[in-house]
Amino acid sequence: MKKFYLLLIIIFTVNIASAQWTTQASGTSNELYSVFFTSTNTGYTTGNAGTILKTNNGGLSWAPLNSGTSYTLCSVFFSDVNTGYAVGSHGIIIKTVNGGTNWIVQSSGTSITLFSVYFVNTNTGYAVGYDSNNGQILKTTNGGTTWSTVNVTSYYSFSSIIFINTNTGFAVGYDNNNHVGLILKTTDGGTTWTPQNSGTVQLIKSVFFIDANIGYTVGDYILKTTNGGSTWTTQTSGIPYSLKSIYFIDANTGYAVGGYGNIIKTTNGGMNWISQTSNTSESLNSVFFLNANIGYSVGQNGKILKTTNGGLGISEVFSKNYIQISPNPATIKTTIFYPPFNIDGQLLIYNMLGHIEYEEKILKSTSKAELNIQSYKTGLYKVILKENGLLKGQISFIKQ
Repeated sequence: MKKFYLLLIIIFTVNIASAQWTTQASGTSNELYSVFFTSTNTGYTTGNAGTILKTNNGGLSWAPLNSGTSYTLCSVFFSDVNTGYAVGSHGIIIKTVNGGTNWIVQSSGTSITLFSVYFVNTNTGYAVGYDSNNGQILKTTNGGTTWSTVNVTSYYSFSSIIFINTNTGFAVGYDNNNHVGLILKTTDGGTTWTPQNSGTVQLIKSVFFIDANIGYTVGDYILKTTNGGSTWTTQTSGIPYSLKSIYFIDANTGYAVGGYGNIIKTTNGGMNWISQTSNTSESLNSVFFLNANIGYSVGQNGKILKTTNGGLGISEVFSKNYIQISPNPATIKTTIFYPPFNIDGQLLIYNMLGHIEYEEKILKSTSKAELNIQSYKTGLYKVILKENGLLKGQISFIKQ
């Protein structure tokens, strides 16, 4: 592998407030997979064992709803304030027309696990999923009364779907025959689907489009297109963990969440991604924003997080100083360079599993640390710098 230097702009603490992602009392320990809000106060989340929770007060409290099923519910979507759908294992599709008070089981015609549901209007919607044998795209044109299978290759595994308008949509997942990340596009309302060149061999878990041209996917990598999916480029997340969900507020500002409580944010269309403090190590499966300030994320053990200021805990003003690590990749030793600390600090190295591989004290006025990584396993590692217990900067490196 050709050597390269990884240079990241570091964020410095200008103003630290209280925790900016706060835990909501969900009342359940079941894993939650999807979250969706229909207004500032009203939202829903779904998960294991038929769990559906609803809030009417912006997440201050969550009440369980009777879903009528014990199957896992992987995705929830509302087409208006009263009409919503949830899909999940064993091909389950349920619908409400009264804001979740009652849920009616619909006939999906499939037994595969459905991982994502999306409606383009009151009548037309799609659901996607897969099992060990095949993947399917389902479509309804009558508000879920009947669902039909869209003709796509059976060896595709589908994990997420989104539509830009009634005709143009994208479905993502994995191509089990060619062993590549799958991105399909339709321009005729799902009648035909055309594979896009994702450029990745990893499963793609979530897709989000801002408009007809600009879209993103996440998995082990972040991919971006600016030409409606014709080409995709890889972006650097800055974290060594898989991402499970992505959501953009506008052309510049977006969020992604994933393993070990990781939440990252971009304010420049994905050129840089900034880690935010989630105050949890639970895996996060879904993220949803109402506006530039109010957002939610849900995950393992009934975890529900909320922010009311866009997740800010550290000022997002880029410093003129930089953090650098060289060589990168490295095999035996590497050196991290950073601006001098004002007080004694801390350096931590995390492995791919989120476990601390190494820790040392950083003396004030020093500006570099030499790391012996000869005994490390091959892979990606994350370096965290802290000053007075607060995040001062981070960078990743590869051990060859």
